[in-house]
Amino acid sequence: MELQRSLPELAEEGIVPLAVSYDEPAVLAGFARDHGIEYPLLADQGSEVIRRYGILNAEIDPGDEHYGIPVPGSYLVGSDGRVEQKLFHRSHRVREAGAALIRRVGGRAAPDSWPSASSASGEVAVRATLEARCLRVGQVVDLVVRLEPAPGLHLYGRPAPEGLYPTTVTVASTSPLRIGEARYPPTEPYRVRGLGRDLPAFVGEIEIVVPLVSEIPDSTVPIDVEVRYQACSESECLLPRTERLRLNAPARGLVPGRPRPA
Repeated sequence: MELQRSLPELAEEGIVPLAVSYDEPAVLAGFARDHGIEYPLLADQGSEVIRRYGILNAEIDPGDEHYGIPVPGSYLVGSDGRVEQKLFHRSHRVREAGAALIRRVGGRAAPDSWPSASSASGEVAVRATLEARCLRVGQVVDLVVRLEPAPGLHLYGRPAPEGLYPTTVTVASTSPLRIGEARYPPTEPYRVRGLGRDLPAFVGEIEIVVPLVSEIPDSTVPIDVEVRYQACSESECLLPRTERLRLNAPARGLVPGRPRPA
């Protein structure tokens, strides 16, 4: 259902979604009709293609009615037919949200109407944005934390030397929410006067991404974000700062019923 809602945005990025399922064509046709699916659903009866790609879900017993389903995930295939990215998850209940595909391919920022919170009280503007209109049970949605230092300032990554504070992002929630490990961009060497060595630094605007998976539908999920950083110039470092933001994200359930194409 998420792909269907994301079709206009996917089209703008030149992405054509195709979903593969082990169900027979009649089942897929009925599912598409009942739920208004407009992109192709491909029937892989006998899971031949699923086996060929090595993504058969081995955790399903051969006697189970769901045997033959793949490990959930997505392939991003270029116009030359080459696989450019693979996005997979261990649980068959977890799927990549359409917005995540758009972000990985096009790098497009989220609309202002999507849940976000910001602070510009210090020398660094901080904004946390959910990369989807809402959370959905079993779908991975990225929380993107952007930090934009004022001109002439930089931030440090890990490992920071004694006396300096690396940039960190911590996410928590009082609701059932699976919070993945934060992904930080690569640092670049920054030569500090007087030390005679390079330190790992973030220069310019950076984005730190934290994957989230909701576990409850039909609710509002509070997401608390703590961002800690220390901004430095070529000649001095300012005091460390901690920014605390809260987003309130609507959570929805998935549309029930089979099939759940890969």
